[in-house]
Amino acid sequence: MTTETEVKDSSNTIIDHTLKRTISIVGRITLYLTGLTALVGGYYLLEEKFGFGNIEAGLLAIIPLFLVLLTDTLPSWLKSRKTKKLRENAIDDTIPPPGYFRLTPYETRDIRTFKRSDGAHVAILDWLLENENSILYLSGESGTGKSSLLNGYVIPKLYETKKPYQVLTIRGYRDPIKALKNSLLSSQLIPDSGTNEDLPVRKLLELAMVQQSSPNGRLLFVFDQFEEFLILHDEKKREEFEELVRSLEKNPIRGLSLLLVFRSDYTAQLLKCDLSELRPDKNWRIVGSFGRRDSENFFKNSGLKLGDKILQKILNEAESLESKEGLIRPIILNMYGMILSKYSGQLPNHVDPGTLLKNYLEESIDIKNFKGNARAIIQEMITNKGTKRPRSLVEIKKEIGIEEGAIKGFLLGLTQKGIVR
Repeated sequence: MTTETEVKDSSNTIIDHTLKRTISIVGRITLYLTGLTALVGGYYLLEEKFGFGNIEAGLLAIIPLFLVLLTDTLPSWLKSRKTKKLRENAIDDTIPPPGYFRLTPYETRDIRTFKRSDGAHVAILDWLLENENSILYLSGESGTGKSSLLNGYVIPKLYETKKPYQVLTIRGYRDPIKALKNSLLSSQLIPDSGTNEDLPVRKLLELAMVQQSSPNGRLLFVFDQFEEFLILHDEKKREEFEELVRSLEKNPIRGLSLLLVFRSDYTAQLLKCDLSELRPDKNWRIVGSFGRRDSENFFKNSGLKLGDKILQKILNEAESLESKEGLIRPIILNMYGMILSKYSGQLPNHVDPGTLLKNYLEESIDIKNFKGNARAIIQEMITNKGTKRPRSLVEIKKEIGIEEGAIKGFLLGLTQKGIVR
């Protein structure tokens, strides 16, 4: 129900608006007539003294028009053009659902909302369901979403299939055999016996498969972030794991598979290990970056409505940050999404959509009351080629001479903004 106060306020607004337009129109007419009167009078004085011709008289007559254009029409046109440009680049005030843009991996509870624009999550699930190889490989660049794809979609979906599935994720790569054995012993997949701890891991795997409730059951061990194993320096532990892999490859245990998930830049190190041969589309699949169309769909499916011009500028900047033209990693797109979500409505005038991430980074590291050298800390964590370089607090302190507490506080602040992890 409209109140009396609201009606009065509305009426006053209309009256004020009409009055302002009337004053503006009268002002323009007055300005033109005043200028014209002054110039006509001046023209006759000048003609009387110097004898102007018709051409000069015509030029003088249009001078008032130029004055109006310069002082009123041109500013109004520029203001209108700026408003139109902002409208084209508008961010609708529709807010994305919580968690759509994120920098942390998806988890099992996110299965109902997880979806990749390129459909890789469905393709990897189908590949696993149809694959009976003992050793499987899944690779991709850092930030392409391998862990999210597995935890947020593939693994939960495996449990929903008709074929009974058990999935165990392995941690502890300094001793992968020990980590695998501990996972088995704590999973209740083998009979509870005090002597099981002394059995070889191969025997434990065989016992686990015997205990499966269905002869068609599957047991999948996921070694996520397997690149940590590839950089280990304990040759004995590496040889033990390689021996297990060769054993499973030569004499497979029906229904059992190991999935080794690693970053693509460690492929060369993997090939140096005595493991199963990489066979594309058979025992090896790659999780890639998004192409241009998939990147556009990622934003369109977010619920955040972007003007086409601003979207293209954002994608152009995102592409410029990547090493491969036309491809953008999901983590970069999520970073942009989180920044855009902060501007629900219009981008501020000082923010250029073509330098969105650059501006965000500069604003983030310019922390008030921080007594340390923010740029020096960031530089210690980036290589000369612009790639990340993990450093400990002790290493950073040694290089730039800032106390560990100050460095840690600064980095925790950047963690909240999605820049550091």
